[in-house]
Amino acid sequence: MNNKILCPLIYDEVRPSYVYGLGFGDDKIYARKGKDYFEININGKVLKSVTRQDVQQKTKSPRIEIPEPPPPPKIK
Repeated sequence: MNNKILCPLIYDEVRPSYVYGLGFGDDKIYARKGKDYFEININGKVLKSVTRQDVQQKTKSPRIEIPEPPPPPKIK
């Protein structure tokens, strides 16, 4: 982003999508002002109004399940 100001801080909360900056082409930012939520592109343009559930779904990291390691071998 080269330290550019995307938009003035008029929002109460700003969150990047969980793939932001990873090169997957979904570099969106989600912002809240009061009870309204917005999807914003990397240039600071508001793309659309979204729901709170949309923001939560697109900003949380996917849960990765790591299996328990096997127990150590018993020493005889």
